[in-house]
Amino acid sequence: MLNEEAEPQVLRVSWVIIKIQAFIDILDAAILSVPVCDENVEVMERFTYLGSDTHVSAGCEPEVNRRLVRAWGVMDSLDHEVWRCRFLKVYEHCIGLAESGDMQRQSVTEMVGLLMLEADVLPGECLAALATVFVAIIKAGGISNGLSMELFSCILTCLASKETISSGTGTQTISLCLPHLTPPPSWWELSCVIHLASMFRDVLLSAEELQLVVRKILKTFPIIYLQDIPPLVYQLLLLSAKGQKHEVLDGIVSFFSCLDQRCKKNQNSLTYVIYMIIKLRQVEGTVILHVAFAIGLDQGLGREFIKGLKVSGKVLCPFQIALAMSVARIQRFEEQIYDFMKITIVKSLKDLQMQRTSRLIQDLIPEECQISEVIVETVQNSTLGWDHVTQGFSGPGGRVSEATGSPFQTINQLACALGAKILLETFKAHETMRSEILEQLLNRVVTKASSPIRQYLALLSDTVMSAPLILFECLPKVQEVFDYLCYLPPSAVLGLLKAIQPLLKVNVGLKDSLMLVLRKSMFSRELEARKSSATGFLLLLKNFKVQGSLPCSQPASQLITDTQLQGALHAKLNSAANEALCLEILSSLRRGLAQQADVRLLLYEGLYDVLKKNSQLAPPILQMLLQQLRRHVESTQDILPPLRLEGCITGQGEQVFLQEPLAHLLSCVQACVRKWKELRIQVQVEGGCEDGHDEDDGGEGDNVLRELQELLDSVSVRMVKSELEDFELDKSADFSLSISIGVKNNIYAVLVLGVYEVLLEYNFTGPDISIQQSEQVLGLFKRYQELAELLKEKVARGKNAAKSPRSLLSLTCIGSLLKALLSEINREDVTGLVQLQACAALQRHVATTALHKLQQAEETGQVDGPDGQNVAKTMLWHYTSVPVSTQSSGRKDKNMPLNLLCLEGLKRAFGAVQHRFSEKLPQRAFSSPNRGLSHSSSFFIVSVAL
Repeated sequence: MLNEEAEPQVLRVSWVIIKIQAFIDILDAAILSVPVCDENVEVMERFTYLGSDTHVSAGCEPEVNRRLVRAWGVMDSLDHEVWRCRFLKVYEHCIGLAESGDMQRQSVTEMVGLLMLEADVLPGECLAALATVFVAIIKAGGISNGLSMELFSCILTCLASKETISSGTGTQTISLCLPHLTPPPSWWELSCVIHLASMFRDVLLSAEELQLVVRKILKTFPIIYLQDIPPLVYQLLLLSAKGQKHEVLDGIVSFFSCLDQRCKKNQNSLTYVIYMIIKLRQVEGTVILHVAFAIGLDQGLGREFIKGLKVSGKVLCPFQIALAMSVARIQRFEEQIYDFMKITIVKSLKDLQMQRTSRLIQDLIPEECQISEVIVETVQNSTLGWDHVTQGFSGPGGRVSEATGSPFQTINQLACALGAKILLETFKAHETMRSEILEQLLNRVVTKASSPIRQYLALLSDTVMSAPLILFECLPKVQEVFDYLCYLPPSAVLGLLKAIQPLLKVNVGLKDSLMLVLRKSMFSRELEARKSSATGFLLLLKNFKVQGSLPCSQPASQLITDTQLQGALHAKLNSAANEALCLEILSSLRRGLAQQADVRLLLYEGLYDVLKKNSQLAPPILQMLLQQLRRHVESTQDILPPLRLEGCITGQGEQVFLQEPLAHLLSCVQACVRKWKELRIQVQVEGGCEDGHDEDDGGEGDNVLRELQELLDSVSVRMVKSELEDFELDKSADFSLSISIGVKNNIYAVLVLGVYEVLLEYNFTGPDISIQQSEQVLGLFKRYQELAELLKEKVARGKNAAKSPRSLLSLTCIGSLLKALLSEINREDVTGLVQLQACAALQRHVATTALHKLQQAEETGQVDGPDGQNVAKTMLWHYTSVPVSTQSSGRKDKNMPLNLLCLEGLKRAFGAVQHRFSEKLPQRAFSSPNRGLSHSSSFFIVSVAL
């Protein structure tokens, strides 16, 4: 260095006059000179070291670097044994200078680079000493900005390459240093943890050393500041490229799981908890983003994550599920994660069902947090900016909601309900996901219409009600679905229109589009399209009431708020506009009554509900039914039989088809007549008109009602007088389904049986039935029994005979008949009822029909016919009050006692309520399934209307 200083001045350094300070720890005191540049330099006892004051005497950073370089040149020329301690001194001062913050970052980087270049030539003992110096600085909290950590990693790397040093090998020395890098006890000293994690990425470590480093870094998680967790996790993920991937992921998940549990327990201070939860969710979101990004770059890390999900025996925590949903966005892991989530959900539901049905399991294994609750909690947590997480929820929600099962609440159905709940909660919580979820639902309704789609329709209805304003932004998508209505089955059309019904009431354009599609479908060549059209028209008639309930104005402005929209949904419609719409629909339905039997059957089954919910349409509905009935009933009172069955069938070559479901027509007529009479009586009792149209339409409606009643009375009397031979249905008739005449006779028999049942229901007026009416009922039942026995005989003879049709008795009539036939008579003025109770065959027939209805309710969740009626309570009373006179052998045959029929009906009622209508029950009804139902719970269950 002296030579370089003197060279610009054209001077020469004379080493004879240069003196060097003595190093007592290396040189003996007797040594007086040291050879330098082939000259002896005098050794002094005391001298100021050139490098020790470099940072003091230098006036600027370039000067520091210049002198430092020159000092290295001088030291290279000296004996290494002499200057070893001075190496340490230079490094120590430079480290302090780098961490002081007094120098610019670029200058510090250059200085550290120079020190790293010289580290390769340092002896092993010097490197070991430098490592010890760094450890001491780290433990003392001397690392502030971490700029010197790169030098530390370089020193450790060079040390590892040294085969022998005085204290052993370089690797052994590193192993001795690592235990000292424990988590410091104070918060100030924890500032170097992130820098240490970054430093170890460049150090060659064995598997045991890497495991030690990872564990010690993970131990610092609970004691460092929460905002320092994401950068530390980022460094850990980079470090995991060396190994220990499973331990890194498991440590991260375990830490945040414990934090979530701690926040749930510490809810005493609400403000503090909310503040901490918000901060925690933000940190979790950043960490999830780091982990997902690292997995995207390192597929091995992703495989370890999925392996950890599968082998873990613990219940998944919200953080773990959120992380899985974020990783699922990576195409390579999407299928694996979604399949795992579906399997986990099903397994959790099975365990829950098993635990709730077994007292032993409840006592041995405590009930843990269920996966459904955890997933819903995860969706709620994701509202704080977890956009990379929310996009993954539509995957498992959609897949789980695809599960379908048996008619009962199986595991698949429970999983399906959970999937729908996931999608609904996501729809409510995240506005950005609403359009995607809605599009998914509509697409699945259209593409999966041939399979059960009730779960999609229910979810669509919930989404419409939870955020109706969003649906206005997606109206083109909804209108596009209307184009596919003609290809959907009627059940799917009904569910779809029910779901979007609130939108139809407030958007004229959407309603008009639907009307055009339905009118076009009514005259389609496809039968399913016409049935779908009839279903849609009936739904509109039921919901667009003439008396008015909602406004017909279209909220075209996009500035409408949710509150205003909800108000619009509950405001009143213009009555005149609704009336015009309903009359237009009825005009289309009149044309539908001239189509196939399936279309007519849908109309007959739906017009009663229309009249019940939109009573102002009763006169035109009754008039339409009267015109239809006149075509198939002989108006002359003396003609037997009174029915024109020839017009009810049609033929095409050798094939015979049903054209007019006459029994269902009569059933619709008698139900509408009963309902209209009840409404008229109710209006008269209240002393006013139901609305302004009653006074004008009263005369016309009364005339139609009177004519229908006379027609029904006349048909009832003449049907009792008519013999089976009058219908050509005697014992000589052929009922084989292999020939056309047999098919025709079967159709006639089914029609006549249905007519008998409908007229029996019409003539039964209740417990106060007169003797004349009871005789009429018994006469109709006798004719019904004759024809039914004839059909049973034909069924027993050949395999090609038709099966017994479903009963057309409504559940309301069955309930009233059961109560009248099975109850005790305490009055003397009910002689007509006494006559009915004396007929044991009628009692058995009604009980058997009730059993079939209850079985239908258990299997499908609904019953044929209008309205509903409690029948189980009557069966329960009869079974518990009337003693069994004869014991049954246990075989379910036609000789089963009435008591056992009632018992079987009770079983079906309990099954239907438990599996189909459990949402109507309070929680306490089934709170202890092992202990059985209480007496009050039993009566509550049987009182649920089926």
